Amino acid sequence: MVGELALDDAIREVLRASREKNGPERTLAEAMDAAIFANSERIHGRLCLEVAEALGAAVNEAARLSACAIEILKAACICNEQAAAAKPEQTNHPAAAATAPADGKSGPVALAPQPGASPAAVGQALTTLALNTLTRVYAFRPGAGMLAVIRILGGADPNRSAGAVVEAGSARSMVTFTNQSLFQAAAAFGAMANDVVPVGPYAEFGRAFGKAYALGAEMKASVEQAPSATNRKPAANESFDTVAYELLGRACSKAAEAVPVGDHAPRLRRFTLNVLETQKVDYRRAAWRRSKICA
Repeated sequence: MVGELALDDAIREVLRASREKNGPERTLAEAMDAAIFANSERIHGRLCLEVAEALGAAVNEAARLSACAIEILKAACICNEQAAAAKPEQTNHPAAAATAPADGKSGPVALAPQPGASPAAVGQALTTLALNTLTRVYAFRPGAGMLAVIRILGGADPNRSAGAVVEAGSARSMVTFTNQSLFQAAAAFGAMANDVVPVGPYAEFGRAFGKAYALGAEMKASVEQAPSATNRKPAANESFDTVAYELLGRACSKAAEAVPVGDHAPRLRRFTLNVLETQKVDYRRAAWRRSKICA
């Protein structure tokens, strides 16, 4: 399995190759770096590579580049969301750029003074890089699989034509690339990298996996950040934790059940349960820390 550090190296190589070919100005290039590496989690890329490796003997170049593109798209989404949420003077100010948090490991990309690289510009540059990377990988693999992933990313009705999907997608902000659609696309690209069709079952697995993962992250955040979580009485907190933990457990089970049938299924189920069980443990730890604060 390609680890997070190896995936980071692959993403840096994609960025380096893009700069040598297109030569974006230094400020924009640095802001793109910061946006991508602000979060070292790499869960979308890991999912793509895990599906690819489970279906094939080893991770191939198509899988590696697909994982890079998905992670770049995730960073683009964050930048575009920040640009949309920023005050007008922040959004239009040329000095607003994407930078990593102080620890360099986790947290959202932040707005900071960097002339010439607005969040919107960084988001657009990252989106272009990601889609160009995917186009290069799958240029010689046209067909239903690629069209299905385009529809997934565009959030479009799967019954619409590919042309209508692309046209609609180009007219919309890339914020429509939701976290869930990126999980779906990650699993689908992992299958496509090994020429496995149809990709629909893998996209559905990605959807279930993404729902469970997002639920765990949101639950942990609600415990760590929401004032109401620490203002409740201990008994109320305990009741809330019990229900929340049960919901997360069900979501984990559904994700494991969504793994497509095949020789690869046991491996993907192990990966799914390992990742999601970590989410449950993290929630338990956050709840325990909160209980100490409330005591």
